[in-house]
Amino acid sequence: LGSIFVWEQLEQPQNTGAGRWLAKGKLLTVITDLHDGPIIDLHFVGSKMISSSTEGVINTWYISNPTTEPQKDPVIHICGAEMDSSHARSICWNDHATHAMVGTTKNAIMKLDIEDSHAVGSSTAPPRIVLHSIVKSCQGKVRKLAPHPSLLMFACTSSADKSIRIFESSTF
Repeated sequence: LGSIFVWEQLEQPQNTGAGRWLAKGKLLTVITDLHDGPIIDLHFVGSKMISSSTEGVINTWYISNPTTEPQKDPVIHICGAEMDSSHARSICWNDHATHAMVGTTKNAIMKLDIEDSHAVGSSTAPPRIVLHSIVKSCQGKVRKLAPHPSLLMFACTSSADKSIRIFESSTF
């Protein structure tokens, strides 16, 4: 539970389109115990990863580059938070990994900020996650949340109520 398996693709796809993954690969490493329960969603931007799990925990991680940063752990925990009465069903960074949007099982979209301890006057406290309730977005659970790939002012949700909704990010 709560582990990530890192694979290397051994063969390039031929005539299957760019970026298509083949089931032929080599297991490079298993990163264990990222969460106590199953990971529901994760999202990468650059060297940052954000993950959510069924027990209502959201974690942020730094992914080290093994060629330039040889370390024992390829994933370094930045900070985490536990949600109160629901859990994150879908989660994604903005394009610079400075904020994240969270779609919850209680049909809400939330904004997630990482509060740096240096910004609040403490040089010893670790960073922490601050969740801001944004909007009740759908009639049912938010199934997937995604920012628009080029028009970053828009985000889209899909829901258990069989709807797709587009939001303008100034509401976030």
